[in-house]
Amino acid sequence: MPRPSFRVKEEDRQLVRSMAALGLRQEQIAKTVGLRSPKTLRKHFGRELQAGWAEATLAVMHVAYEMATSGRYPHMTIFWDKCRQTLSEEPKEEQEQEKRARARSDAGGFVFLNPKETPDAT
Repeated sequence: MPRPSFRVKEEDRQLVRSMAALGLRQEQIAKTVGLRSPKTLRKHFGRELQAGWAEATLAVMHVAYEMATSGRYPHMTIFWDKCRQTLSEEPKEEQEQEKRARARSDAGGFVFLNPKETPDAT
């Protein structure tokens, strides 16, 4: 006797969407819903899988934005600026120093050399 076809219920759609939003693997979601494989899960719940992850990302970004713009969380403001690449942690001089050649001194520290002052290899 053939296996009965899977019938999608609205409560299953909500469950899949919320589990996808939490970041559970598709294998785990499929077992919870009663499916044998993630392929069947994607066949019946493809939109819910994509929408769940997108909604979770949106919610987290919204909270992060609110925290960054409120003025009460300076660390979040700095993080937000770094993510948007509008704030640099180091002054330009320090960034340029890293681009210069480095050599070890006798004391064990680094000495920054200007390209013009670099000794010849000959």
